[in-house]
Amino acid sequence: MTPEMRALVAPLGVRCVDALEVRKQHPVRRMGGWEMKAYALVHSRFAEVLLLNADNVPLRDPAFLFSPEYREHGAIFWPDFGRLDGG
Repeated sequence: MTPEMRALVAPLGVRCVDALEVRKQHPVRRMGGWEMKAYALVHSRFAEVLLLNADNVPLRDPAFLFSPEYREHGAIFWPDFGRLDGG
């Protein structure tokens, strides 16, 4: 992230983590685009993580996703129904 990008999130109490630095302690063969999502989840300091893909658009507070089903199974997944642009 550029210093300007870090400055934008700093007031929100966000701590930026450089995956290339994490990689020094936790090597991985390939780390790019979509692979970075799983890598970030595995090495997150949080006990629970909500991953919303770039094509997910929450229309309400997603806290309800931490439901009894989530508590029972530890994860919730839903399928992609297609692209928003019809492609």
